[in-house]
Amino acid sequence: EQFYVIWPLVLPLFLLLPRAWARAGAALLLAAASAGWMAVLVTSGLGTPGGDLTRVYFGTDTHAFGILLGVALAFATTTVLGRAAPGTAPRWTGGVGALAISGLVLLSFLAPVDGVATFPGALVVASLLSAAAIVAGVWPGSRFGRAIDAQPLRWIGDRSYGIYLWHWPILVLLLAGLQGTGAEAGVPG
Repeated sequence: EQFYVIWPLVLPLFLLLPRAWARAGAALLLAAASAGWMAVLVTSGLGTPGGDLTRVYFGTDTHAFGILLGVALAFATTTVLGRAAPGTAPRWTGGVGALAISGLVLLSFLAPVDGVATFPGALVVASLLSAAAIVAGVWPGSRFGRAIDAQPLRWIGDRSYGIYLWHWPILVLLLAGLQGTGAEAGVPG
Protein backbone atom coordinates (compact mmCIF):
# COMPACT_ATOMS: atom_id res chain seq x y z
CA GLU A 1 0.00 0.00 0.00
CA GLN A 2 3.01 2.26 0.35
CA PHE A 3 3.12 2.31 -3.45
CA TYR A 4 -0.41 3.70 -3.65
CA VAL A 5 0.59 6.58 -1.39
CA ILE A 6 3.96 7.36 -2.98
CA TRP A 7 3.32 6.64 -6.68
CA PRO A 8 0.82 9.47 -7.35
CA LEU A 9 3.42 11.89 -6.01
CA VAL A 10 6.26 10.40 -8.09
CA LEU A 11 4.42 9.76 -11.38
CA PRO A 12 4.51 13.42 -12.48
CA LEU A 13 8.31 13.31 -12.23
CA PHE A 14 8.41 10.32 -14.56
CA LEU A 15 6.07 12.07 -16.97
CA LEU A 16 8.60 14.89 -17.29
CA LEU A 17 10.80 12.45 -19.20
CA PRO A 18 10.04 12.87 -22.92
CA ARG A 19 9.79 9.23 -24.02
CA ALA A 20 8.30 6.02 -22.67
CA TRP A 21 11.68 4.30 -23.01
CA ALA A 22 13.31 6.96 -20.82
CA ARG A 23 10.58 6.45 -18.22
CA ALA A 24 11.02 2.68 -18.37
CA GLY A 25 14.78 3.10 -18.06
CA ALA A 26 14.43 5.37 -15.04
CA ALA A 27 12.12 2.86 -13.37
CA LEU A 28 14.60 0.05 -14.11
CA LEU A 29 17.46 2.06 -12.62
CA LEU A 30 15.43 2.69 -9.49
CA ALA A 31 14.48 -1.00 -9.32
CA ALA A 32 18.15 -1.99 -9.56
CA ALA A 33 19.02 0.55 -6.85
CA SER A 34 16.31 -0.86 -4.59
CA ALA A 35 17.51 -4.46 -5.06
CA GLY A 36 21.10 -3.37 -4.58
CA TRP A 37 20.21 -1.52 -1.39
CA MET A 38 18.47 -4.63 -0.07
CA ALA A 39 21.59 -6.69 -0.81
CA VAL A 40 23.81 -4.12 0.92
CA LEU A 41 21.64 -4.11 4.04
CA VAL A 42 21.47 -7.91 4.18
CA THR A 43 25.20 -8.50 3.65
CA SER A 44 26.31 -5.73 5.98
CA GLY A 45 23.75 -6.37 8.69
CA LEU A 46 22.61 -2.75 8.53
CA GLY A 47 18.91 -2.49 9.06
CA THR A 48 18.80 -6.16 10.07
CA PRO A 49 19.40 -6.08 13.84
CA GLY A 50 20.13 -9.57 15.06
CA GLY A 51 19.66 -10.96 11.56
CA ASP A 52 16.00 -9.90 11.46
CA LEU A 53 15.08 -9.31 7.84
CA THR A 54 11.77 -7.59 8.56
CA ARG A 55 13.25 -4.18 7.76
CA VAL A 56 14.61 -5.16 4.36
CA TYR A 57 11.50 -7.11 3.40
CA PHE A 58 8.98 -4.44 4.37
CA GLY A 59 11.03 -1.32 3.61
CA THR A 60 9.76 0.67 0.66
CA ASP A 61 13.31 1.60 -0.31
CA THR A 62 14.53 -2.00 -0.22
CA HIS A 63 11.55 -3.85 -1.65
CA ALA A 64 10.33 -1.47 -4.33
CA PHE A 65 12.13 -3.32 -7.13
CA GLY A 66 9.20 -5.58 -8.00
CA ILE A 67 6.75 -2.73 -8.29
CA LEU A 68 9.29 -0.56 -10.12
CA LEU A 69 9.88 -3.40 -12.57
CA GLY A 70 6.11 -3.38 -13.14
CA VAL A 71 6.22 0.38 -13.68
CA ALA A 72 9.01 -0.05 -16.24
CA LEU A 73 7.03 -2.79 -17.92
CA ALA A 74 3.94 -0.57 -18.12
CA PHE A 75 5.89 2.26 -19.73
CA ALA A 76 7.70 -0.08 -22.16
CA THR A 77 4.68 -2.15 -23.19
CA THR A 78 2.55 0.86 -24.05
CA THR A 79 5.06 1.63 -26.78
CA VAL A 80 5.87 -1.88 -27.97
CA LEU A 81 2.40 -3.39 -27.78
CA GLY A 82 0.83 -0.23 -29.16
CA ARG A 83 2.74 -0.91 -32.39
CA ALA A 84 2.01 -4.65 -32.50
CA ALA A 85 -0.50 -5.72 -35.10
CA PRO A 86 -3.51 -7.38 -33.49
CA GLY A 87 -3.43 -11.16 -33.57
CA THR A 88 0.21 -11.37 -34.65
CA ALA A 89 1.90 -12.42 -31.44
CA PRO A 90 5.41 -13.77 -31.92
CA ARG A 91 5.73 -17.52 -31.47
CA TRP A 92 8.02 -17.06 -28.49
CA THR A 93 5.24 -15.68 -26.28
CA GLY A 94 3.84 -19.12 -25.51
CA GLY A 95 7.20 -20.62 -24.63
CA VAL A 96 8.34 -17.63 -22.64
CA GLY A 97 5.07 -17.52 -20.71
CA ALA A 98 5.14 -21.25 -19.94
CA LEU A 99 8.79 -21.10 -18.88
CA ALA A 100 8.15 -18.07 -16.68
CA ILE A 101 5.24 -19.74 -14.91
CA SER A 102 7.26 -22.96 -14.54
CA GLY A 103 10.13 -20.96 -13.10
CA LEU A 104 7.83 -19.28 -10.59
CA VAL A 105 6.47 -22.66 -9.50
CA LEU A 106 9.99 -24.07 -9.11
CA LEU A 107 11.09 -20.97 -7.24
CA SER A 108 8.24 -21.41 -4.78
CA PHE A 109 9.68 -24.78 -3.77
CA LEU A 110 13.11 -23.39 -2.88
CA ALA A 111 13.74 -23.12 0.82
CA PRO A 112 14.27 -19.46 1.75
CA VAL A 113 17.57 -18.55 3.31
CA ASP A 114 18.39 -15.46 5.32
CA GLY A 115 20.88 -13.97 2.89
CA VAL A 116 21.28 -12.37 -0.50
CA ALA A 117 20.30 -15.62 -2.23
CA THR A 118 16.74 -14.83 -1.15
CA PHE A 119 16.95 -11.14 -0.23
CA PRO A 120 17.02 -9.87 -2.99
CA GLY A 121 18.11 -12.85 -5.17
CA ALA A 122 15.01 -15.04 -5.34
CA LEU A 123 12.73 -12.01 -5.01
CA VAL A 124 14.31 -10.34 -8.05
CA VAL A 125 14.13 -13.58 -10.04
CA ALA A 126 10.43 -13.92 -9.12
CA SER A 127 9.82 -10.33 -10.23
CA LEU A 128 11.58 -10.90 -13.56
CA LEU A 129 9.72 -14.16 -14.19
CA SER A 130 6.44 -12.41 -13.39
CA ALA A 131 7.30 -9.63 -15.84
CA ALA A 132 8.09 -12.19 -18.54
CA ALA A 133 4.76 -13.95 -17.94
CA ILE A 134 2.92 -10.63 -18.11
CA VAL A 135 4.54 -9.65 -21.42
CA ALA A 136 3.77 -13.06 -22.89
CA GLY A 137 0.19 -12.86 -21.65
CA VAL A 138 -0.71 -9.35 -22.77
CA TRP A 139 0.82 -9.51 -26.23
CA PRO A 140 -2.05 -9.14 -28.73
CA GLY A 141 -3.04 -12.52 -30.11
CA SER A 142 -0.88 -14.51 -27.67
CA ARG A 143 -1.99 -18.12 -27.17
CA PHE A 144 -0.46 -17.96 -23.72
CA GLY A 145 -2.66 -14.95 -22.98
CA ARG A 146 -5.76 -16.89 -23.99
CA ALA A 147 -4.64 -19.87 -21.88
CA ILE A 148 -4.20 -17.81 -18.72
CA ASP A 149 -7.49 -16.04 -19.36
CA ALA A 150 -9.34 -19.23 -18.41
CA GLN A 151 -12.37 -18.62 -16.18
CA PRO A 152 -10.91 -20.14 -12.96
CA LEU A 153 -7.75 -18.06 -13.31
CA ARG A 154 -9.78 -14.94 -14.07
CA TRP A 155 -11.87 -15.60 -10.93
CA ILE A 156 -8.68 -15.73 -8.83
CA GLY A 157 -7.31 -12.63 -10.57
CA ASP A 158 -10.46 -10.66 -9.82
CA ARG A 159 -10.01 -11.49 -6.13
CA SER A 160 -6.22 -11.61 -5.92
CA TYR A 161 -5.75 -8.54 -3.73
CA GLY A 162 -8.35 -9.76 -1.25
CA ILE A 163 -6.76 -13.22 -1.26
CA TYR A 164 -3.39 -11.60 -0.64
CA LEU A 165 -4.73 -9.59 2.29
CA TRP A 166 -6.45 -12.54 3.95
CA HIS A 167 -4.04 -15.42 3.29
CA TRP A 168 -1.63 -14.69 6.13
CA PRO A 169 -4.06 -14.38 9.07
CA ILE A 170 -5.96 -17.43 7.82
CA LEU A 171 -2.72 -19.42 7.48
CA VAL A 172 -1.53 -18.42 10.96
CA LEU A 173 -4.87 -19.24 12.59
CA LEU A 174 -5.25 -22.51 10.67
CA LEU A 175 -1.78 -23.72 11.67
CA ALA A 176 -2.31 -22.57 15.25
CA GLY A 177 -5.56 -24.53 15.38
CA LEU A 178 -4.03 -27.65 13.83
CA GLN A 179 -0.96 -27.54 16.07
CA GLY A 180 -2.82 -26.50 19.19
CA THR A 181 -0.72 -23.38 19.67
CA GLY A 182 -1.65 -19.73 19.91
CA ALA A 183 -1.59 -17.37 16.93
CA GLU A 184 1.47 -15.68 18.45
CA ALA A 185 3.50 -18.77 17.49
CA GLY A 186 3.33 -17.63 13.87
CA VAL A 187 3.89 -19.89 10.92
CA PRO A 188 6.74 -22.38 11.32
CA GLY A 189 9.62 -22.00 8.88
